[in-house]
Amino acid sequence: TLHHVRRLAFVPPAGGSAEEPQLASCGFESVRFWRVKRGKLHCCGLPLQHHEGEMLLDLAFDPPPASPDEEAAAPDRPPVRMLVSSSGGKLFQVDPLARRLEYVFALHDGPIDALALGRGFAVTGGADGKLCAWRLDFGACWLERELEGPVVALSPSPDGLKLLAGTRRGAVGLLDFASGQLAPLLRAHTDFICAVASDPHNRELATASCDGTVRVWELDGAAPQLVEFEVPAGCARSVAYHPADYSLACGFDDGTVRVFDIGSTSLLAEHRQHRGRVLALAHAHGARRLFSAASDGSLVAYDSAHEYQPCRSHAATPGADSPCLAVSADDTLLVAGGLQASALLLLDAASLLPLAAVPLGSDATALAFGAGRALYAATAGCELICVTFADGEDGAAASATVRSVATRAHPSLPDARSP
Repeated sequence: TLHHVRRLAFVPPAGGSAEEPQLASCGFESVRFWRVKRGKLHCCGLPLQHHEGEMLLDLAFDPPPASPDEEAAAPDRPPVRMLVSSSGGKLFQVDPLARRLEYVFALHDGPIDALALGRGFAVTGGADGKLCAWRLDFGACWLERELEGPVVALSPSPDGLKLLAGTRRGAVGLLDFASGQLAPLLRAHTDFICAVASDPHNRELATASCDGTVRVWELDGAAPQLVEFEVPAGCARSVAYHPADYSLACGFDDGTVRVFDIGSTSLLAEHRQHRGRVLALAHAHGARRLFSAASDGSLVAYDSAHEYQPCRSHAATPGADSPCLAVSADDTLLVAGGLQASALLLLDAASLLPLAAVPLGSDATALAFGAGRALYAATAGCELICVTFADGEDGAAASATVRSVATRAHPSLPDARSP
């Protein structure tokens, strides 16, 4: 077909008609009816009567009778009603049997992306996130709720008492018409999840995604998503919980580090010290410092007690594909992987002065301190190694011993933090 088609649906037969099945479609400046006759597809357009330039987005039909008793109880039941929504917030009421435009209702200020028609009511879902229920005279909205993001899908239950609504931001809600309650069923990211961090005090975790959001999830309970921080123009690449406070540090593609208070959903600090993607974050265990490492090869320390003001920096290499950080339990040693080719960089955590470089067979991709000062590192060569440090007289790491714990423990996978 040469006509734009956005939605396509079968037209319910009227009164048990035995005619060939008929289809209806909507699209740009187009509402059309289709039928196959003698092996050929025939179509008929519906005049829009001075409503050109509209994108017709969704269509819906009267539901069929639930039972023969219901059909017999309503002998004067009108013919099948068809509703079509538009990008201009209008609703077109059409008689699909006569193929005639009957009424046009102006309901929303913006596009109506989703439409559902029940027994005695209609529901519209808008790009503004509003979900509206109407009686079929469309005189006034008798129930209105707001979802997180543009509504793109609606599905009423067979008894018409409940309605599922889906949004472009990956959320699904259940609307109960009797109580008017809108219960969230599902929330999800809409792009790559680049980092995950677990709360050290609560059964919660945080996820950072390229959909421009950082979300906090509850591991127990009916509503798994607790909080959502939105940075529309940014891709969140890293996330770390504060060891004592109920807050999150997040690193972004544009080199910015932001710290959010989870309880009040407020922004505590925002600093842009990097020229590359902030791919790694780590808090000192005593909560005095926050460290960030980026793809430009730079490392920055922030003073957590003074609004996270940047206080130290170190430039290791011109570029780093996947840096990683770990802080020793006594907060004296900072270890950085990926900032020096095939080596671990040991730095004094207070001053960021380099102490030593520990050569490896390949770049480290993940770091974690174990008991004592034993450091475990996963490498790009699919190897798990353990590095133990011997302290010098001043307490700094004077030497390091490297031993392999496992080889080729996992297949090589692409790094989701990379572009």
